[in-house]
Amino acid sequence: TEVKLTVINHHKAEKSLMDIGYKFISINSNMGYAGVMIASKYENAIPIPVHGLPKENPDTQEPRVITVAFEDLSLIVGGIYIPFYNPDHSDRSERLENFYNFYLPYMDKLLAIAKARKTAVAIVGDFQVTPTALDHTDNADPNGPGATDIERQYYQKILDLGLTDTYRVLHPNT
Repeated sequence: TEVKLTVINHHKAEKSLMDIGYKFISINSNMGYAGVMIASKYENAIPIPVHGLPKENPDTQEPRVITVAFEDLSLIVGGIYIPFYNPDHSDRSERLENFYNFYLPYMDKLLAIAKARKTAVAIVGDFQVTPTALDHTDNADPNGPGATDIERQYYQKILDLGLTDTYRVLHPNT
């Protein structure tokens, strides 16, 4: 769901996707990086876009999150693009911490609303983490960005909200 679009290019992207059959496109991107998008070919629903996190945070003017509710499907889809953590750059550490300080309460509220409405939730995107050694490529630094304890702890906090890593459930040994 990551996109690198400035606002001026949203219409062009939307038109291109509509030309190949997408019925709904929601973009949360403003600076040409750290943006997210959800596009759907589903015809029988009118998704309701919900934006605002953490873009509203004055310390972090990066969209990074988009949420769309497909009411007639009883489904909420959240797109996420988590910042990289790099212990050698304090601004990256702060950005990651700020992101989670806003994202975890947001997700907690979203999941409570979904539960009350008996609605399923799917969170997709780039989590910037390799939760286990199974998720590393052969040439990856096992202690590099994506594999640090702090990233794995934050990822676990997302799961602790009641979400499931469906890839790992479906593919426990790969």
